[in-house]
Order: sequence, then structure tokens, then C-alpha cells
Amino acid sequence: MTPHDRIASAAAEDLRHLNSQVLPWWFDNGSDDTRGGVFTCFSNDGELVSTDKYTWSQGRWASVTGAIAVSAKAGMPLYGGEKAAERSARTADFLQANAILPDGSTSYQLTADGAPVKQPDGSLHSSVYADLFVVLGLAGAALGNAGDSRCPQWTATASRVLDSAGQRVRAGAIRTEPYPVPEGMTSLAVGMMMLSAATALFRATQDATAKDVMLFWADELVRGAADDIPAEFEPVTAARPVDTLMTRHRTPGHVLEMLWFLVDAADALPELHDRLGDWVVDRALSSLRLGWDEIDGGLFRFVDRDGGPPTGDRMGVAYEDLVDRTWSTKLWWPHAESLYATALLVDRYASDELLAWHDRIRDYTYATFPAPQGREWIQVRDRRGAPLNQVVGLPVKDPFHVPRALLLTARLGKQGS
Repeated sequence: MTPHDRIASAAAEDLRHLNSQVLPWWFDNGSDDTRGGVFTCFSNDGELVSTDKYTWSQGRWASVTGAIAVSAKAGMPLYGGEKAAERSARTADFLQANAILPDGSTSYQLTADGAPVKQPDGSLHSSVYADLFVVLGLAGAALGNAGDSRCPQWTATASRVLDSAGQRVRAGAIRTEPYPVPEGMTSLAVGMMMLSAATALFRATQDATAKDVMLFWADELVRGAADDIPAEFEPVTAARPVDTLMTRHRTPGHVLEMLWFLVDAADALPELHDRLGDWVVDRALSSLRLGWDEIDGGLFRFVDRDGGPPTGDRMGVAYEDLVDRTWSTKLWWPHAESLYATALLVDRYASDELLAWHDRIRDYTYATFPAPQGREWIQVRDRRGAPLNQVVGLPVKDPFHVPRALLLTARLGKQGS
């Protein structure tokens, strides 16, 4: 069996899991088909604790349902596929009407009806990530509802939000809740999301401004990753200390997600292909080796650049406490993203070693994360894989990493069939 045949077989399993456990949960329990959007404030075991709607999650829902609509229209059998375009459109309308602030940023949190919720400091806007997920969602809705008269309005709003976010990033004036970037540092996640949002918007519009954003951030990410595993945070100037916990720790799941973002961007904009090459496989393999728990299996959330628990001098920022407290936990999203990233890179680069890693990730992920009684996945686990009642980032069970990764892997298998 060829590597692609192996991936295609795995993709069929992912499609079955998507249709039997993941999409039924979200379409039957989360989707707000009256007001638009999705309820996501579920506990780790699936109990709804609030009907508030985080803008971050609403953008993700519009993106995922838009992608489901595209695949369903192309003939892929998907649970709820016949309603996905409508749900994506209703969510885009909800965001358009309620989430956009006058300066092109977005409210961080909304009520079920769309009223803005002030954060503890009195602000409405708290995160450029929410902005970029709105861009992703509006572009995804446009792709899933091609030809709808609302698409130009959605993409125009997405372009304005992307431009606003880009200006604030360039000025070093961004907020990044729930993970504040320390003063004087840059964030890998911000660059990744700028690339991902711009790629989605370019796919929907072929817009020249979105293309320029893609080119810039692809070059930035490649420059930081071509020779070594990139740090999650880097000092802006050489005067900043570099042997701190903030600069030493690595997030293997983010690196693997970043690699498939780059391949995805190059698929949308072929002139980016010359930035890629065998180094992409090397970086995936080095990240997997560094992040894998050889005792209990699975990917650690954070590791030191030399392996094991993150070390280094402390700067006195809250993120250090997060790294110290949760470095050994096993989270749903790195495993979902790694599942797709390894499948995609095996398909593109035919690496036997990466295929073996894909099988290892798959075995661990399916044995560990799916929840009983069809409640999607239990997202937070301790080092040994036992469920933890902890909040990660936002107090939500988000319909994003899991359905997106499974859908993309299923698409990958279908492409070669």
C-alpha cells in the first residue's frame, strides 16, 4: 500500500468519525438556528454553562460550516451538509450585525442575542485573534455561499477587519487575550493567524491586498522556521534577554499547524511554493520528536527547546505560570492539527518517517480524546490521558480544530480517489 493509499484509508475513518460523533454533536446541540452563531460554553464533558457567544468562536463556526457546505456541494456525504451553507450565512450575518466595532476591530464577547459584553477592564475589544477569526469566518461563509448577494458585504467587512488588524500588528498595538504577548516580544500565533485569515479571504475574493498580506507573513514564518523549530515568542530587539522561559519554550502543535498553513497558502497562491521544500518535513519531524511523550504517549502542550519541562529565567508575566502549570497536559487541538498536518505532508512529500508519525498520532488521538455518549471530544487531559476539568484559553468547547482537521483529512483522501 502506497503512502497515499494509507492516508486515504485513514481519511475514510476520519470521515466516519466526523459524521458519527463530531458533526451530530455540534449541529444538534450547539447551532443557534434562530439568531445565528453557535453555543460553545460547554464544560469539558459537554454541559452547557452559558449562552454567551465569544466572537472568536463565532468566526470559527462560520468558517467550519462554510467549509462543510463547500464539501457537501462537491458530493461529500456529511451530516448536516444540506444546512451548512445556511448556518454559515446566518452566522456571518450575526457577526456583521453585532461584532464589528467602528475602528474595524471586534467585540470579544456577545450575548446570545448579539449584545456586546464588557470585559473586566471595561473594554469591548480584547483580542486580535477574535478579529482574525471573524475574517476567517466571513470569508468561509462567502466560499460556502458562492453567488449569494450578501457575499460582497461579508468580504468587504472581512477586508476592513484584516486591514485594521494588520495596522495594529505593525504598530505593536495589539491585544491578544486570552494569551497576552509580553511587551517587547512578537508572537508566532499572530503571524500564523494573519496568514490563515488572509489566505481564506484571498480564496474568496482574489483580493490584491489579501495577497500582499499572505506574501509578507509567509516570508516571516518561513524565515523563522526554515532552520529550526520557531519559538512561540521572540524578542523584538537584540537587547532583550533570550534565555528566558518565554523564548526557550516551544509549542509543537502550533509549529505543525503553521506548516500546513504554509502549504495551504501555497495552494491558494502558487508563487509561494518556492518558499517550501524538504525543510518542511524536517521541521515537522523535529517538532514531533521534541514534543512527544515517550512515557505516556501524546504531544506535550509545551516543551523546552532542548526537550522536557520548559526552563529559563522568568520575566514575571502571567504566561510563564500557564507554561509551568500546563506544560505536560495533552490537549485536543495539537493532536487534531497534527493529524491533518502529518497526513498533508505525507501526501505532498511521501515521507515514510512522517507516515509512521501520522499512525502514532492517530492511534493516540483516537484512543484518548473522543468522548463517550457522542459528546464530540473531551478536550483537556492530564499527562496520562485522564480528563481534566480545566479551561483552555476561553471557557468553551469549540467546534473548530476537530471538525476542521477531520474534514480536511477526508478531503485529502477524496482527492486521490
